[in-house]
Amino acid sequence: MKFPTDFWIETQNKLTFVVSKTLPSKIKMTAVKCLIFRGGKILMTKVPRGWDIPTGHIEEGESPEEAIKREVMEETGTVLKKFHLLGYLYSVKVKENEKNKKYPKVSAIPIFVADRFVVQRKFERLLEATDRKFFKIYKDGSIHSHNHSPLMKNIFSYALLTIK
Repeated sequence: MKFPTDFWIETQNKLTFVVSKTLPSKIKMTAVKCLIFRGGKILMTKVPRGWDIPTGHIEEGESPEEAIKREVMEETGTVLKKFHLLGYLYSVKVKENEKNKKYPKVSAIPIFVADRFVVQRKFERLLEATDRKFFKIYKDGSIHSHNHSPLMKNIFSYALLTIK
C-alpha cells in the first residue's frame, strides 16, 4: 500500500508513514497514536480540535508503550490489554515556529493498533476529552463526517487489513 506524505501547517512538519514492527532507536519519539477497532468501527475521542483517534505526548521518562496505555485510558476510558506497533509517522520540521520549537528537527510518532481492550461502561468527561464513540470506518479509510488527511485514511485502511 502506498502512503502519501502529509504536512501539518500549524507545526510546519512534513510526515511520512513507515510500516514497521520496531521503533527506530536513534529518533526521538514525541507522541503516540492508537487505532482501536471493533466490528468495522473505530473508537474516537472528542477533544478541542474535534473527533480524533486517541493521541498524546510522551512524558519524560515514559516509553511509547506506557504513553499509549495512559493516553488511551485518559481520553477514552479504555484499558489496553494487548496492542502492536503498526508503524510510525516520520516527522521532519520544515521551519521552526512558536508551535514546534520544543520539538527536534526529526522525530517519530508511533501508531499502535489495539488487539485486545476493555472499554469501561461509564465515560468520565475530562478536561482534554469530552466524549468517545465508535464510528463506522469505510474501506477507503474515511469516517463519516470526519475530515482526515489522505495519509491518515490510508493508515486506517492498512490497519484494518492487518487485523483481519
